[in-house]
Amino acid sequence: MGRIATPRVSSSLSDRLDADTRSEAGNGRPGSGRRSTGEIVAEHVRQLVFDGVLRPGDRIPQGALALELGVSRLPVREAVIELARDGLVTVTPHAGAFVGPFDAGVLREHFEIVGLVQGLAARDLCNAPDPTALDAMDEALAEIDAAAAAGDPVTTHTATMRFLRTLNLAGGSARQQAVLRALARMLPTGFFAEVPGAAEAERLGSHRILDAIRSGHPSAAQRACVEVQRAHGELVVTHQRARGVFAPGV
Repeated sequence: MGRIATPRVSSSLSDRLDADTRSEAGNGRPGSGRRSTGEIVAEHVRQLVFDGVLRPGDRIPQGALALELGVSRLPVREAVIELARDGLVTVTPHAGAFVGPFDAGVLREHFEIVGLVQGLAARDLCNAPDPTALDAMDEALAEIDAAAAAGDPVTTHTATMRFLRTLNLAGGSARQQAVLRALARMLPTGFFAEVPGAAEAERLGSHRILDAIRSGHPSAAQRACVEVQRAHGELVVTHQRARGVFAPGV
């Protein structure tokens, strides 16, 4: 069945709950810009998995999480459902919820899929260039360059996400965009920005993708997205091994 983990809950989770509540109260629009409690609990569990506090095969301690987080069991169950949908958790009837497979292969597969779907968007944008989108990608790229040069990985990552969202919206179909939104939940928020070498990888990768799109060769644009995401995946795998989350060489 796997061990039953009882992770210590950091104060950051309650801080996020409070911040989201304040955000909703301040803007006067119900639900605007506010994640549900279940989504925030899911984010917390996701972080525990990436930190190695919860390991593959561990039972998700739903009651303990609800108690420690000061929430009802309902948002915890909602979090489990979301994580199961994303593949991080498996649910066994009459047995409970457990951390699913999580190793270098899982992460490599994730980034490979992201690259393949983004590659379709890049291919289609290359076939039917959108000047407005390309200008927006140029603007994001300038911010990426400036942030990377200033040693600001958080702003680099934020600008990179804007660059990729522009690509996905301009070139991707509604189905592709839905797939990418689902895939975006795999990593904890801000995790990639903390990975050593991530900012430079995002800078170089964004340049490579845009250069390939502007070259007018759809296959090159498609290939660039796949290879850039593969490189990102290797950075995350190396980082997880260095942190002791993945065994060396596995």
